[in-house]
Amino acid sequence: MQERRKHNRIPFQVTLMINSLFKQNNTKIDNLDAKIIVYDLSLRGLGFHSKVDLPIDFYFDAEIAFDQDKHFLTVLRIIRKEKEDQAYNYGCEFIGLADNLALIINEY
Repeated sequence: MQERRKHNRIPFQVTLMINSLFKQNNTKIDNLDAKIIVYDLSLRGLGFHSKVDLPIDFYFDAEIAFDQDKHFLTVLRIIRKEKEDQAYNYGCEFIGLADNLALIINEY
């Protein structure tokens, strides 16, 4: 299979909670409390696992922390989903990642 990624992925382990999802047409899903386990990160987005079935093309807010001094808030859009045993494997992309935040990712 040909590699289609534009940026290298970096192994990255962090657990986050998604409380709500939203779409640009003002559709919103609240009170999710969906635990996600991030396993990699790139300049374009991140990959994560979750036991919760989340819809594609929805957005969520996340705080990505590398350490106490390097962290940022971002918006991510879910762009792919694959069923895996009792869980799901997701890919999502950063929406409007600022250049200074991209530098933090490159440093990592």
